[in-house]
Amino acid sequence: MFNGNIARTTITLSALTFAAASVHAQDRSPWTLRAWGGLGLLAETGIDGRSGAPNPSAHADFDAGFATGAGLAYSMNPNWSVEADFMYRTNDQQTPDLLGGTRGDFSSGQLALRLSRHWPTTQWAGWSPTLTAGLAYGQEIDIDAETADSESSYSGSGDLGLELGARVSRTVAPGWMLDVELRHVRFGDVDMQGEAGATGSLTADYAHTAVLLGLGWNWGS
Repeated sequence: MFNGNIARTTITLSALTFAAASVHAQDRSPWTLRAWGGLGLLAETGIDGRSGAPNPSAHADFDAGFATGAGLAYSMNPNWSVEADFMYRTNDQQTPDLLGGTRGDFSSGQLALRLSRHWPTTQWAGWSPTLTAGLAYGQEIDIDAETADSESSYSGSGDLGLELGARVSRTVAPGWMLDVELRHVRFGDVDMQGEAGATGSLTADYAHTAVLLGLGWNWGS
């Protein structure tokens, strides 16, 4: 089950994005802070149980959930930048009796390092495009199942995944950008160990797509 470190990471990075506006510099900085939130969708998830786990093999569906996060980008030149960020995603169970529970969720907290290609001189009604690609590290990927009087949980960490994204940005004030982004991450099969009342272990594939609305701030503008 997720600990407080994930919530603290998101809150801290988001606070930096919005509170840092009190800092002023004369020249444009290569650093940009971003924070975002939006709608997240999980692909149909295959679950394979191992020794001691209930329901050895199943396919599960999840409702649309939310995704939120924050990060820092360093611009190497007008066309290329490197972005590092943290993102939290969660989706509620839709399939009945998942792992023996009547309700539950599938959540992840991840760190990502991405290379971004910008086209600042390409404008569509003031919006300029960016494509991103990079690696994601699963800080924790967690699946919970609950009944009226009990809860079981399986958790994994340390998996590497591929993250791809497409974003359009528009300057809304000096130094401030509004972002609309489509982001997809795929970890493949994630090995999870039972905890919080669960026994055995299982494997679940994790592929998530998010539509995000964000705000960026370059503190040197």
